[in-house]
This record gives sequence, C-alpha cells and structure tokens, in this order.
Amino acid sequence: MRRNRMVTKHAAVILAGCMMAALLGGCSDEKVDYQLGTEETDGRNAGSLKQFADEAKWSDEWNVPLAGGETLQLSVDANVVVPEVSAMSVVEVEETVVDAEYKKHFMSVMFDNGEIYYHDAAHHTKAEWEDEIAELEARIAINEEIIHSQQGFNQDEMASAEAWLDSLKEELQECRSYHQSAAEDYTPADSFDGCNEFIGYRDEVPYFVNFGMNDEGTVSVIRVECMDKLACGPSSLQEYDGVDIFGEQYRMEDDVNECALSMEEAKQIADQFADGIGRSYQVCYQTEEVWWEAYNEIEGDPLPQIVYEEDAICGYRFVYGTGVDGRAFAEYGGMTVFDNFGAKVEDTWESVEEIPEGFYDSKDRLSIVVTDAGVVDVTMDYPVTVTNVTEQVELLPLDTVKGIMKNEVMEHADDYDFSQSKYYNTLELIYFRLKNDDKKGSYSYVPVWCLSGKVAERRNHGVLVNAIDGSVIYVEDEI
Repeated sequence: MRRNRMVTKHAAVILAGCMMAALLGGCSDEKVDYQLGTEETDGRNAGSLKQFADEAKWSDEWNVPLAGGETLQLSVDANVVVPEVSAMSVVEVEETVVDAEYKKHFMSVMFDNGEIYYHDAAHHTKAEWEDEIAELEARIAINEEIIHSQQGFNQDEMASAEAWLDSLKEELQECRSYHQSAAEDYTPADSFDGCNEFIGYRDEVPYFVNFGMNDEGTVSVIRVECMDKLACGPSSLQEYDGVDIFGEQYRMEDDVNECALSMEEAKQIADQFADGIGRSYQVCYQTEEVWWEAYNEIEGDPLPQIVYEEDAICGYRFVYGTGVDGRAFAEYGGMTVFDNFGAKVEDTWESVEEIPEGFYDSKDRLSIVVTDAGVVDVTMDYPVTVTNVTEQVELLPLDTVKGIMKNEVMEHADDYDFSQSKYYNTLELIYFRLKNDDKKGSYSYVPVWCLSGKVAERRNHGVLVNAIDGSVIYVEDEI
C-alpha cells in the first residue's frame, strides 16, 4: 500500500521542485545533478551556509487530519541546528570490493609480510578440532542431563531444548568429520581466493583475521583479534591465565594507562594503518582508553570455569568513519543506525525476520586498538570507498524546506509514529546516505534537513527532506 501511494507523492514533490526551478531557470526530469555551480546570488555565495545564519527557531502549530476523521495537534518549537562548516558537500561512495587482491594487501599491512596461514574449518589443526570436540561433548552431556531431569520445562521449552541438543550433535558430527582429514600443523596461505579466515604472525604473536561474509556473499565485516592477548596487553596482568579486552570503564583517580605511547603517538599509528589499508576521507570521531580484564581458569565438571580477577588500562581505541570537514558522517546519525529515525518499520515489513540485513547494523565504521605492540585489534564494518566529492553544493531556502515538511505531515501523518511525542523540537541539517538505484552498492552522502521530536540520539517521527532538491526521503527506501 505504501509503495503505490509513493508514486503520487514523488510526483507532487517533483512538481513543487519544478515550480521552484522555474524561478531558477527551468525544470528537468533528469536525475539531480550534484555538480552545481557556486555563483553569487544577492551578494552571497549560493553554496554557503551563511544563508541560515539568522535561522534560530521554527515555531508553529499544526492541526493534522488523521484517517477516520480525527485531528492531531502537533506543536513545532524547533531549534534550527546547522553544522559549523562553511558549506556542504555531496560524497559519492561504493561498497569496498574485498577480493583476493584486497585481502592480500590488507594482510601485508597488518603483518608486514610476516607468516600467514589458512584458518578456515578445512585448515584447523587436529589439536584444535580435538579441543572443539571435547567441549561439544561436555555441552551435550550437560543438555542431556537437563532434559532428562525435565526441571521446570513446559512443552515449548522442552521442544526448544531438544532442538538445541540436536544442533549440538550435528555440530559434533561435523567436527569429527573435519578432524579425520585435519593436518597436524597450519597450512601456509599461498592464495587469498576462496578463503576468508587466516592466522597471521607479527613479532611471533598470532592474530586471527576474519573477512566476514553477509547473506549476499560479499564481505561486510573484517575482524582482527590477537590470539595471545597476554602478549599485547598490560604487563601488570601477566600472572593470570588470560585477559580480555572490554569497553571503557569508570576511571579512578589513581588508574594509570600502562601503554608507554601517548594518545597522540598511538593515533599516528592508527592513522597510518587506516591509510595503509586504503581508507580515504577517514575522520576519527571517538577515542577511548582500553580496559583489559584478567581471568583464571579453574577446574569444573564437565567444563572449566572462568573467574575474572582484576582489570587494568593499556592502550587506546580509535573509531573512524568516512566524512568531510573534520566530521564523520556517523556523527550526524544519518547512516549508522537507521532505527534512530523512529521509522514505522511494521508498515514496510510484516515481521522482524523480513527486515533486511544491515538495518540495525553499524555502517562504514573502523575501530582500531593500539598498544605498545602496535595495532592489536581491528573491526571494520561495511567499508566504503569514496569515488567522488562535490563541494559547496547549493541548498534550498529554509522556508521552502519548511513548506515541504509541513505538507508532508499534513497529507501523510498516518505514516509517522507519534506515539512517543506530539511535538517537533529540532530542525537540523545533517548528512544522510541515499542509495543509487541504478548501481547496487553505490551511495551518496547528501545534505538533508531533518525535523524531529529529538530525545537523546533518537529522532522521533523524523521528516527528512533533501536539502538540494526538496524531495522527501523515506528511511526504509534507503536500506
């Protein structure tokens, strides 16, 4: 139903755009051309954000008709928020192709041409499979005992427990099959085609690298994790059986970062790594110290138990994203988590299972952990490559945008979720990622005005309007 109605809506927007364009020199049915000029208009640069310098507040009251003849009263008391930059750009990107050549280059940067081995299921060693088999057998024994005792299970819970037990047994059978043909030692990687899991060595420390595949068969996440964290973590925790990295914690006054590098020196290493793997237009928008938690393993029946004992600070985490003018697009909240716009997803997908992969996932995010051992942990989500940047694009007058927004809400209020609030308190100019319908995996980060009832980072019942051409944007269309 929503799709059928969209044709009419876009036609109305195009007509409104033609009326405006008539004043500027005509209207065309062609796709919007972002290669815009920056000629002077009324003594001011048409691409400059100075035109919004006097815009501070938008106040209005709307009596909005709803389906069934009801009326919704909406209050608009919105602060106008404009980025602290001189002008806006359009940045065109494509999903990075992670092929054999890219993997080879990435691994050479990470390991400085050190030893690299395959580590997918077909290349695990016999010893690794024996450990996995022993753990699965213990898990199966635990689950069989629970099911046999039937403690507090209803019929549905019993069915779920039995299904889980069956899946463990299938996994055990698969592991035994791999174990039969497994080698004693790792196999050196002589090709990066057809394999996405590797072990690389740097300074005799092993790291696991996974080029994670999504449901469409392309790599969407790249992970690098130190397999011997005691070798790259805090020296004060060496007496324990192992350590894990975890998030930033509350820092006590006497807590000391054990890393000998300053934050600036560590960031230089992270910057060099990002440049080395070919990430352009990267902006570091989050920095934090890295906490490590030490643990000991104690005997258990049938599985050993992990007991966490002590924590310490060592090193820094730097988070990057594609951006311009010293600010990552992720900071605008327009591309990272689409859910923060409060879209009515149930109108588009009938169930949670139908929501496309990536709807709630982070986009275009690079996290790098640096200690005295160098880069020791990397997470790269949905990497993109910048293909073109158009600077100082011309934006519509704000009054025109306000008119489009009001018309959208008045005509289609039932498509927005006003259950959380019935007011608009923020009108902000952000960057939002629009997909290119003509080329899969191609997008543009475009200036967009967003009117919302903003609470923290969530933009309730957000209305999105392209700041360049005035078209209304629907979140679910851009997944």
